[in-house]
Amino acid sequence: MKVMKLHLSVPALLGMALLAGCAQLNTNMDSMAPADEPSNNAYLGSVDERVQNAMAFASGNLAAKTTFNDISVNWIGHTGHFWFTAGAGPSMRMVVVNAETAETVHEVSVAQLAGAMAKAGASLSLIGADMNFSEDIGTLNLNLNGELFSCSVPVKTCSANGDDPWIEGVTSPDGKKAILRRGDNLWLETLNGETSRQLTSDGLENFGYGDWDDRGFRRVVQRRQKLPESLEGVLWAPNSRHALVLRQDLRDVPERAAVIEYVPPEMGEPIIHMARFGVPNDEMRPNSYLSIIDTQTGVVVPIAIDPQDLNDLSLYYYLGDIVWWALESDKVFLTLQDRGGANGALASVDLNTGAVSKLIEESSKFNLRLNSFDYSTPNVHVLATGNEAIWYSERSGWGHLYLYDLTTGEVTRSLTGGDWSIFDLLYVDEQNRFAYFTGASEDDRGNPNARYLYRVSLEGGEPELLTPELGDHAFSNPFGLLRQLFGARGGSISPDGKFIVDVFSSLDDPGQVLVRRVDGEVIGSIHSGDATRIKEMGWRAPERAITVAADGSTKLHAVIYKPKDFNPAMKYPVINYMYSGPQGNDIPRTFLNGIFGSATSNATALSELGMVVVVVDGRGTAYRSQEFREAFLGTTDVMGAADQVAAIKNLAEARPYMDLERVAATGHSFGGYASLRALLLYPDFYTAAVSATGPENYANFATSVSSERFFGVPGESDADAEFYRNLDNRSLIHQLEGDLMLIYGGIDENVPFQSMMMVTDALVDANKKFDLVLMPDVAHSVGRTPYAVERTLEFFAYHLGGPVEQ
Repeated sequence: MKVMKLHLSVPALLGMALLAGCAQLNTNMDSMAPADEPSNNAYLGSVDERVQNAMAFASGNLAAKTTFNDISVNWIGHTGHFWFTAGAGPSMRMVVVNAETAETVHEVSVAQLAGAMAKAGASLSLIGADMNFSEDIGTLNLNLNGELFSCSVPVKTCSANGDDPWIEGVTSPDGKKAILRRGDNLWLETLNGETSRQLTSDGLENFGYGDWDDRGFRRVVQRRQKLPESLEGVLWAPNSRHALVLRQDLRDVPERAAVIEYVPPEMGEPIIHMARFGVPNDEMRPNSYLSIIDTQTGVVVPIAIDPQDLNDLSLYYYLGDIVWWALESDKVFLTLQDRGGANGALASVDLNTGAVSKLIEESSKFNLRLNSFDYSTPNVHVLATGNEAIWYSERSGWGHLYLYDLTTGEVTRSLTGGDWSIFDLLYVDEQNRFAYFTGASEDDRGNPNARYLYRVSLEGGEPELLTPELGDHAFSNPFGLLRQLFGARGGSISPDGKFIVDVFSSLDDPGQVLVRRVDGEVIGSIHSGDATRIKEMGWRAPERAITVAADGSTKLHAVIYKPKDFNPAMKYPVINYMYSGPQGNDIPRTFLNGIFGSATSNATALSELGMVVVVVDGRGTAYRSQEFREAFLGTTDVMGAADQVAAIKNLAEARPYMDLERVAATGHSFGGYASLRALLLYPDFYTAAVSATGPENYANFATSVSSERFFGVPGESDADAEFYRNLDNRSLIHQLEGDLMLIYGGIDENVPFQSMMMVTDALVDANKKFDLVLMPDVAHSVGRTPYAVERTLEFFAYHLGGPVEQ
């Protein structure tokens, strides 16, 4: 009997985004033009012709014609072998590599695999699939939504593991037993089927083991694919004996409509997904309780944490299995944070008594960061002895690593320092006492957010650069749900600490994948990107530029997209593409991000309309100083539109081809909010905006960690409540002067459909003209679907025109 933990893959989400069924509701029937082009753009052809030409450069079309290095490295136990996928669609293949020699051991094509599966009487679907190679690399094991198969390698035959049923539970590290949920309680089962016994008996409805309130993004996919809900919050110790378990008390949390399927594929009545989840307007967050279970003796010990201390990102870290076990001293360590995340701690838990001690405590004015990028694993590591820890702090004004003596709670030494921030702590070699991390390079000042791999001795000394090649060395480190959904894309260090897989690229070069020894020595190249086909189309990489913030002195970095037939003697409309969420950054780092990123998706297509597209990392974004990050927090321009305006004006001083009489804003998600906010705050600068899936009322935004962490807790004072009201774009709708198009998806579980209703209701009440693209059966990625992209291009082609003579 095998137990595998289910996860959802990117194809699952993209599949939801591209489901059939879309409609355009035009509330401003006079605002969109007929097919005729305004006279100053007649030489470019009609709007329809311009749009179709630009669609060839949409992100999906460019990506399909490019070989890039957006890979996920999967290590095969401690064998020194790993595998990754290359290619896409029917030509996709899984490549197994021996890191010692950088030589390919096996290649398994999806076509081969599908053929072998067909012979076994099953169809191959990689949506929601889990797969791994055996340590002898002789077998490929697949879990296809609960159906288990084993395939020979090289792939010739596959067989169903009919006598090896799948159980939705959490398997112990030794693979011999699993914890699963029955009703509201936990049970232990041995995988040979011989033993089954109940572990807990105090679970209650809405206060059961595994209950927690923010289980979004997956309800529609799970229902349509008939996927069971995975058990969250059960963390096994390496000894396969002890387990940490979580439950939240949701009994007093209101049951709310999470998402409604108005056009379910089976037709019939709308399907309403109800759930108990908190929002910032709630008086308090749900209480969280932890217990430690000795599965050998059956003893359950409650852990004496304050039930409000497992809040903010610390809850997501825990759910992502980010704890540190020191079994020789009978302890486990975890991070704690309060609501809003201003106060945090590293705490130890006694496995025998459940006693909790806060060993490192730190506070911040707004939110305490344990990584430069909020969606990455915390830059914290407790050594196996339990006596030392590496802790990330911005106490100097910059994000750095500190080595702590946990027996005294004092800092032993600073591991990094200076006027720069480290990015991700990736690996700690405890035996040789090295910490491996990413950060910017002094040799690449044109791209301050490009990742380079370093190591530093825990005994002190200067960090050593291991990946000197210019470009972004894409070591990503997402946590929890993000890791399940998207995987840890990019490079990786082997579990035994001997090898590095280095995935690097730049905006104009799709780059390659190198295998290195842990000291940085290159063993060989195993994969290269190829942009030949899009270069033949006339594609051009964006230009890097340096500009200035609204304070007149802070240096900002930007990229500028220009059309393939760019003529500096002409004057071009400007589109300000923004994301502006304070948890990340906007300008692309990798080749793929240059054509398909959070703040660059379809930027090339927009430029091919005859526009100049500008992306700016304004103050408030990640990877720089604490002062830089917090510049706009606590203000009603929380996404920093002031910096976007100042940056574009500064760029235009040396670029007369940028027409500041025709400037528009656009963005998706946080960028949807930011682009509408910019249009409302600066009506004399921005003349139009396309806002996709923007949250409008953060006080009722289901993902509290994306609201309270940045904007505070609205219920703490009247001033806090007033601040949230002022953040709501509806408070500024009366200032709308430019042309506006909104894009929303009907089954978006990230930004609820209510946001669309709220903002459109305010626009109607204010008698403002606007366009609305509503795709009833599409999720959060709605703004990036071909239909929405084409509507966006049409909107900007009409309202901004095209290049004119200076």
